[in-house]
Amino acid sequence: MKNWDEDLIGCFGGFPGILATFGSHPRDAGRAREWVESLRSRGLGWPEAEAQIRALLESENQSAEKVEYQLDRARAFFNNG
Repeated sequence: MKNWDEDLIGCFGGFPGILATFGSHPRDAGRAREWVESLRSRGLGWPEAEAQIRALLESENQSAEKVEYQLDRARAFFNNG
């Protein structure tokens, strides 16, 4: 069962199985800002964002190190959005 927003994948380049760094391309960064705004508009905060990102990355068999790196990148978007 999928435990993340459909548009979250776009923050990583938009291709399942081929994940770029969170928000690294200008288009991905725009989608990341939109996703963060969507979370906030629904009253969701960083804990919910982190859970979604972690679920997506773990479903893609990303290493724990890669998950933490991606979370650091996403946290920066969340804190600066």
